[in-house]
Amino acid sequence: MNIWDKVCDFNIFKGLDKNDIKALTFCFKSKVQTYEKNDIIANNMDRFDNLILIVQGQASVVKYMQNGNTNLQEKLTNGSIYGDVELFSKSSSYNTTIVANKKTEVMFLNKYIVNTPCENNCYRHKIFLNNLVSHMVDMLKNKQQIINILSERSTKEKVLLLLKSLEKEQNTKYILLPYSRQEMADFLAVDRSALSLTLSKMKKDKLIDFDKNKFVLL
Repeated sequence: MNIWDKVCDFNIFKGLDKNDIKALTFCFKSKVQTYEKNDIIANNMDRFDNLILIVQGQASVVKYMQNGNTNLQEKLTNGSIYGDVELFSKSSSYNTTIVANKKTEVMFLNKYIVNTPCENNCYRHKIFLNNLVSHMVDMLKNKQQIINILSERSTKEKVLLLLKSLEKEQNTKYILLPYSRQEMADFLAVDRSALSLTLSKMKKDKLIDFDKNKFVLL
């Protein structure tokens, strides 16, 4: 499968056919690179020159804290794009680190061309920018939800709010948690052992049930 077949159904290219996408990414001077598990795709404070599009694979957006802890901010999967907030905020550097969770194919889109009005009044560019703004709005809503979760005082309330959010997002009572236990602890900014104790107590109290990464709110 070629690169255009892989990306043609991504939301960021909604409204564009395969030939449009090929022409657009050529205009954006895109380049594709493959990373192995645990490779750094972009480092915190690296110069921000490109939007990052996950073509195939998975990556984590993380923030390494001064106390040695890791804060997991989001997971990037096929079709995820990163850098829209930095683009519209005129940021000159990435403010997080992006790490490949497994073999991951990435397309880089030159931010300077993306953010420059097309002299040919290109409809492809307009559609792409509209899709990018829509993506940014969705991401800001998601970040607000994350803030709400982290604002809860107890680990129990954080877990409940996270599961309710995932239940709504996945539109099913049978929730598939997209995190390992360590990643869940990093995301909620809690100690892993404390999280395990809280999950066990919540299960005993019949608030939730779970088997590995499959959860149900009771």
